[in-house]
Amino acid sequence: MLNNKNFAIIICNYFAAQISRFSQYTILIWVILEGSKSAFSVAFVGVCAFLPYILFGTMGGLLADKFKRKHVLIVTQLVLFCTSSMLFFLFHTKGNISVVIAYLVIFINGLVYVIEKPSKSLAVRELINAKFLTRALALIGFTIQASRMIGPLLGGFLISLIGLKYSYGPILFIHIFTVFSLFLVDFPNSFNTLSSSDNKTLIYEIKSSIDYFFSERILLAVMLITITIHLFASSYFQMISVVATKNFEVGAGLTGLLMSCEGMGSMLGFFNIMIMGQIKALGRLFYFGALVMCIGIFFFSLSSSFLVAAFLIIITGFGFSSFAIMFENIILRIVPVNMQGRVLGIGNFVIGFQIIGALIIGALSEYLGVNNALRLTSIIGVLLICFIVIRINEINKKNI
Repeated sequence: MLNNKNFAIIICNYFAAQISRFSQYTILIWVILEGSKSAFSVAFVGVCAFLPYILFGTMGGLLADKFKRKHVLIVTQLVLFCTSSMLFFLFHTKGNISVVIAYLVIFINGLVYVIEKPSKSLAVRELINAKFLTRALALIGFTIQASRMIGPLLGGFLISLIGLKYSYGPILFIHIFTVFSLFLVDFPNSFNTLSSSDNKTLIYEIKSSIDYFFSERILLAVMLITITIHLFASSYFQMISVVATKNFEVGAGLTGLLMSCEGMGSMLGFFNIMIMGQIKALGRLFYFGALVMCIGIFFFSLSSSFLVAAFLIIITGFGFSSFAIMFENIILRIVPVNMQGRVLGIGNFVIGFQIIGALIIGALSEYLGVNNALRLTSIIGVLLICFIVIRINEINKKNI
């Protein structure tokens, strides 16, 4: 696969862009935590990051179906470059930024990601032979999760070593690479606008996608489990910083290290999928990963040791890898080619339920404490996933 020059460039672009994304999250979460001293304020990061999924999730899928992938990707990376330039200037001149600006930047980063992700996913499908699709997606997942590990480490140690004033300098250089690397990719002609949908209205496009979505029970189960994960599990990530500083009393460097452990676990999970043979029961691997993620969060909430907590976050990340890669893989395998972008857009919308999840975990953390909140939500997640799997048994089918 890596002999394909265009695919190799896309992999490098993914890697660099995600390092930047998670470095920024770590820096901005630290700014918010220092400025507010509130668990709810940190949890609100999830609202800002995932509000674009609700507002613009389907739009990202439509753009992927209607416009050239290269144009979409270059424009979105230019937006990130401009945002990073602004942050670099503010940190360099003022030494810090307000909590409001931090929330705004997180929102913009989420908006860019939700717009570009369907285009990147479809680019991979076009560049890679169908029989290598699972491994290609696993390789991309591996690089993303490697960056999910490196990004928080980089963000935490940038704060510790050079301070907030200069922390956005390396991120700015990363965005210069992500913009110019896309000009080197030769996208095939099939990336052109889909003429079959040129004359159809936006409402019609969304309605046809939703109709198809409800007619496929496997897709319905996948989306319901995804909603469950983003309501009751995914928001634990930003709460790691609260647990690290309050329970273990560590600084920015070790907080970044603990946050990076999820990326380490996910990276191991994606590597495991890459070396596996042909996977027949994608649905089973999908909900198994979701269950492991919830169970890992539950035991993380019970941990009293930094090292034990780090190990449990690695396990949680391992479960996340199966959940995440099979989500996209199932869509690209069972959905007709001319609808894949739109269904991926619906998937982005579903992921936006993490906004509600962030509010839930934030409110519960204020009243019950962070550990009790994580414990309660993870139990609810396990029970709901089991209920969905029992009620929609089609997700256990093989050869999907």
